Amino acid sequence: MDTPRHLDALAEDIARHGIRTPLRLGFCEEFGTIEGNHRIAVALRLGLTTVPVTVVREPNTPRPAHARPGRAADFAVLAAAAGK
Repeated sequence: MDTPRHLDALAEDIARHGIRTPLRLGFCEEFGTIEGNHRIAVALRLGLTTVPVTVVREPNTPRPAHARPGRAADFAVLAAAAGK
């Protein structure tokens, strides 16, 4: 899936139809995760200024392997975006 051909096909589809599946941004007080790296890479390639994102509050455990540490300021913004 992580090939230039895959990204080219995804870029063509997004250019025609937009991003139809929102990126998923999960967060808690300790970490954040994002699902949709290919979609965001293509959005940057195409010069899109906005992308659809679903913001989801996650439990602290289990911590996904791809989780990255969070900062208190980021948590506050994400909590407000998630409506919590």
